[in-house]
Amino acid sequence: MMHISHVFEKVDIAPSKVDIQSQKVDIEQLIKEKLPTATTKTKAHIAKLYAAYKTAPYFGRSDAALVLGLKPAMVSRLLKIMLTNHFIESVTGQGKGKYRFVQL
Repeated sequence: MMHISHVFEKVDIAPSKVDIQSQKVDIEQLIKEKLPTATTKTKAHIAKLYAAYKTAPYFGRSDAALVLGLKPAMVSRLLKIMLTNHFIESVTGQGKGKYRFVQL
């Protein structure tokens, strides 16, 4: 019986490391460019939402309120700012008031 292990190439299956710091710097720079007059808290809230939901298919106002610890009215204001400045976009087909981050 012949062994066929010599026929296959060895493949590196180790996960590659992602540089999270560079992504964080990018979102913070983008926030500064798009919202130069926004408060430090507003900028921090946007960065925190981005960190939590950047790869999520969608999120809603209640999801954002849980992450940020804010009341729904304040979250609605923040989402409106983010929508107006093209950080997020509305998602259809998932119910009213669902958003996702645009490709930044």
